[in-house]
Amino acid sequence: MDSYQICASEIGWELRRAGSTEATKVMPSKEDMLGFLPRYMDGKTALVKIYGRNGSFECEQRYPQARM
Repeated sequence: MDSYQICASEIGWELRRAGSTEATKVMPSKEDMLGFLPRYMDGKTALVKIYGRNGSFECEQRYPQARM
């Protein structure tokens, strides 16, 4: 299972593989990033940890997501 993080930076919101210093994707807002995430994660098995602007942990999402 891959691990990713979403966190704020000076240039927007970054999606990064855990442990990487380079962003996989940068978007202007957290809402844009969260909207993009399902398309990016399609077909992947991953855990995404989401952090707030102040760096505090907010939540995590697992992919693929359970279908109800």
